[in-house]
Amino acid sequence: LRVYLSADLTLIQERFSLRMNGRMPKQVAMMLEKKHGMFDHEQFCYHLHNANEDSIDALLEHLLSNDLV
Repeated sequence: LRVYLSADLTLIQERFSLRMNGRMPKQVAMMLEKKHGMFDHEQFCYHLHNANEDSIDALLEHLLSNDLV
């Protein structure tokens, strides 16, 4: 079972910036831009984009109720 969690680049950058006390080094921003979407071509069973806790919980409930995990 493969679950792909993705997010918009701006959301990822915002989250990284928060972890770095509001200041993200340019090199980190460039790395995120370069790596963003690198798994888009992979095979997966489920894809959650810009996932939050509720959407992850809903997917888990679906998987458990259908004996998929």
